Amino acid sequence: MPAWWADLEPQSLSISEGIQRQVVLDINSAPLYQWCLLEGIGEGRATRIVRERERLGEFKSFTQLEDVPGLPINCLKKAKHILFLGNQSYESYLGSQADPTVLSKNTVSSKTSVEAQAAEAITTAGGTK
Repeated sequence: MPAWWADLEPQSLSISEGIQRQVVLDINSAPLYQWCLLEGIGEGRATRIVRERERLGEFKSFTQLEDVPGLPINCLKKAKHILFLGNQSYESYLGSQADPTVLSKNTVSSKTSVEAQAAEAITTAGGTK
């Protein structure tokens, strides 16, 4: 049994009939054990995620989460509907990555923004993409 398991206090959750509760994991506040509950993320990967978050102070973008060493992106994609950074879901982040016209600080890495600006500059200068 992992060492952190002993620190957990039993919790009960009662949900009335007809009420559903959406599970949400905020990538900047989720404790180690919550990361471990995700498919494909065990204690080792969860530890790397939490350590990287602590090193950065907080994740400012999903790109920083994707860059955690040894964390396959498929593990994140399996949980895309419950991973959140502020009020943005990882699922919407992935959708915005497929649409290059969507540019915002939380949805597109700075590298992608620079590439988009360069392509736009070439197009407006009469060149081709």
